[in-house]
Amino acid sequence: MDTRIMEFIHGSSDRFQNFYQSRLGNTLVQDLCNYCETGKDSPSHQLFDCIALEDHYRRELERLIDSKEDYLHHLLIDGNENIHRLFYKRVEFIDSINLDP
Repeated sequence: MDTRIMEFIHGSSDRFQNFYQSRLGNTLVQDLCNYCETGKDSPSHQLFDCIALEDHYRRELERLIDSKEDYLHHLLIDGNENIHRLFYKRVEFIDSINLDP
């Protein structure tokens, strides 16, 4: 799971971000979320904005984090164990979703 967390943070997985466009520079591939296919994909989109991935962990993270764009800052501060735990659970939830039709 630690590997999944790092893949999520860096957007280096085809599950957590559109790998073909973001890493390989393939401009023929649209950079759309793998889940909702309506928004530009990013870890921040999947954490906070994706309508297909809404759950109670998302609502808790939004309540605890001041700025969605700066969520990594919150994760790196000592003493933010509640945010760390919610982030881990949120990524675990996203990872459990099956992408196969």
